Amino acid sequence: MMYRPFGNSACQTSVLGLGGAALGGDLFYVDEKEALRTLAIAMERGITFFDTADIYQMGVSERLIGRAFRHQRQKVFIATKGGARFTPLGTAALRLRPLLRPAAPLLKPFKKRLLRAKNSQRQTDFSDRHLTDALHSSLARLGTDYVDLYQLHHPSREVLRTCEYQKTLGRLKREGKIRFIGVSCDSVEDALVALSNPELDAIQLRISMLDQRAISALIPESNRRGVAVIARQPLGRGLLTDASSETKAERLESGNAGYDQRLAHARALRFLATDSRTMAQSAIRYLLQVPGISLVLIGMSSLDHLQEDLGALDAPELNAREIARVESIVRGT
Repeated sequence: MMYRPFGNSACQTSVLGLGGAALGGDLFYVDEKEALRTLAIAMERGITFFDTADIYQMGVSERLIGRAFRHQRQKVFIATKGGARFTPLGTAALRLRPLLRPAAPLLKPFKKRLLRAKNSQRQTDFSDRHLTDALHSSLARLGTDYVDLYQLHHPSREVLRTCEYQKTLGRLKREGKIRFIGVSCDSVEDALVALSNPELDAIQLRISMLDQRAISALIPESNRRGVAVIARQPLGRGLLTDASSETKAERLESGNAGYDQRLAHARALRFLATDSRTMAQSAIRYLLQVPGISLVLIGMSSLDHLQEDLGALDAPELNAREIARVESIVRGT
């Protein structure tokens, strides 16, 4: 494992971090024992950064991370998020999932529709009261008295522009409940607005071979300000893999403007897969070679996928010719 400074702080984190969105499973699959085993293996392999959120699996993701590291808290860097929540209808529906799991095989044809319905029930609340309560609830689930990084979960540009949230997060930081303040953004434009907050420590954003705008438009300014850059979705929601089955991108993006072009680019990039480097490893390796990225978040849909992603550390680097061809494909030159 390699380690890099977290922004301009004295803290260092592993260059690969583990994202906990799928931790513990979902409607169609749940296995807490495998999740705990995966977390243990990730730590054994040198991963120190673990990213989650209060709405991931209705708090299950945070509870599992808390259980996994309750006796090793000082050895890990825990990041969570607050400000997103589900409507009362969405919350009630999600609480019914354990009862629906026996019927999961019958519901699989409706997986795309169910996922979009779930996302339609998300709301945001970045008020002082909600963020304070949300953090305290996260601390309880994580079994800790502080989080290393607390991030706003997909705030609007207006929320970022007014910067009212800083009063709350600044107070919680002074109380010792937060070490670093971050924002998980939807777009480069939002991230650039977030940088107007001089107290910001980290920005999390979608960055991949298919999503490169942040590399030139955001990373240099973030580095200048000492703000850590966390790259999420390095595999382009599954498009930058060898997967032959339906990917998350197909479930969430198919039919959207630009999806067909992203899919075509992803297929053209498969030249990177070789006998010594899978497509997923190539995608992760590419980001590890981008100057200014503090760490890359990898998912954990299965233990096999985790092992493959970790293999990116030992995979051959992309050479100059390969990088030039990647940029030519994505930029259409």
